[in-house]
Amino acid sequence: MLHATPIHLENVSKSFEGSNGRLDVLDGINLDIRPGEFVSIVGPSGCGKSTLLRLVAALDTPTSGQIWLNGQPPLALRAQKEIGWMAQKPALLPWRTILDNVRLPQQVNRQASSQPSAPTESLLKMMGLADFAAAYPHTLSGGMQQRAALARTLASNAAVWLMDEPFSALDELTRQALADEMLAIWQKYRPTVLWVTHHIPEAVKLSDRLVLLTQRPSHISGIVPVDLPRPRDDTSTSFQAVVRQARTILQKGAV
Repeated sequence: MLHATPIHLENVSKSFEGSNGRLDVLDGINLDIRPGEFVSIVGPSGCGKSTLLRLVAALDTPTSGQIWLNGQPPLALRAQKEIGWMAQKPALLPWRTILDNVRLPQQVNRQASSQPSAPTESLLKMMGLADFAAAYPHTLSGGMQQRAALARTLASNAAVWLMDEPFSALDELTRQALADEMLAIWQKYRPTVLWVTHHIPEAVKLSDRLVLLTQRPSHISGIVPVDLPRPRDDTSTSFQAVVRQARTILQKGAV
């Protein structure tokens, strides 16, 4: 794992020009994320959560404002292969086995392959996929494919993990199990994580802080720290109090 990386957003706005005119999506986002911190971006559908993540990943550029990762622009970190990306769809290559899919970052990224990391076989074992190393993606369930995608992210040795609702398409039990596994991996390797979700309890269970966005054009309506010991009991009074606090702020931002 490379060094954990701070993320700094300064007055970041994003608009899109279309046939119906200009669409303002993000409006003056200011945010500092500490190295190794787990932060969830939470907001209503269509508010720009994924757009914000794409800006941090250098997959798009802000209309105004600046983003710095470890004091460098996102494109520099992307070129250095220090950004790991995981989305709703696992995006595994169908012609490669699960083992070869997980090996891919180390094969295409000399920097990752030169860094000390767990062997690919160990990553598959960690994800419960050791018996499926020679299988092809289409033969696995959605949850198993996402486990493979998570192992591939870990194999990249990236210092920053950008997670765009990676478990939202899964059933509730599989989603909870993968969230627990994700948390265990983060606690072991401590990358800086930006996690996009609309699921408040999931965000409270995983995160150090919740960053709450308003309706579009989005700005930050509140930041909720989660000062609860891990693992977190989602039935506890203190857990539910944080969920209610976040939900109240989101409801005000939706008006």
